[in-house]
Amino acid sequence: CSASDESASIATGSSNSKQIKREPDKKKPDTKGTRVEPDIFSEDIVSSGFEQSSETDDGRRSRLLARSCTYPKHNDSESTDLRDRQSLAVKQKESANDLSRKCLGIACCGILVGMIRRDPLRLFAEPVPSDIEEYHKVIKEPVDFQTMRKKVLASEYSSLGAFINDARRLCINACVFNAADSLYAKTAKQIFDSLIVMQKRAQSWILALKNAHATSFILEHVGDDNESSAFKELESKWPMAVKLLDSGEWLKKVV
Repeated sequence: CSASDESASIATGSSNSKQIKREPDKKKPDTKGTRVEPDIFSEDIVSSGFEQSSETDDGRRSRLLARSCTYPKHNDSESTDLRDRQSLAVKQKESANDLSRKCLGIACCGILVGMIRRDPLRLFAEPVPSDIEEYHKVIKEPVDFQTMRKKVLASEYSSLGAFINDARRLCINACVFNAADSLYAKTAKQIFDSLIVMQKRAQSWILALKNAHATSFILEHVGDDNESSAFKELESKWPMAVKLLDSGEWLKKVV
């Protein structure tokens, strides 16, 4: 709960509320030259086309996997075949992990940008000062956008769920400590409502890309020239899903 243009209305749990006068944050973010885009995971650009692509990919991937098991690609001795398959398994896992890390970074950046844009007064931009002892007696796990930003850029979140837990905690802390009719609580409620939507769409996006990656691996292993690229097929159904993969560096700059 950083400084804003209004005084913070603090709910202490008693009938008499206290008022803490805080100087307004006159510093405004420098938006000059920044490209203005819609929130990546709060608009329909991510969710559209997911159901159709996921249903198609699931059946297609199962069919291709059965064929890959029935018709092995290697015809050498058993020892050579085993080594080749072990090497192939390692490469596939490394490639899948790389994709997961990239998707996680983009998803966290995209959701964080959407949350920050819903806090125009920068109420949650920075940590609550340590000299406000009353706050830290009540809130044992403080979270703010500055802390989340550092963790996102340092790739400290191991999963989307870990990032969402911090995002939820930020909103819950604001509602627990501040009065229900305060600007802090109302803003936190708006952020929390949008977070539910953004999380669902980010999960759909990640799942679609993982499905396409798995299908592409199976296609390459089977060596079927009649099958089109899984990513190209996904791109034709859901163009923004694949384009988002190239947005990582831009999103980091925005964050």
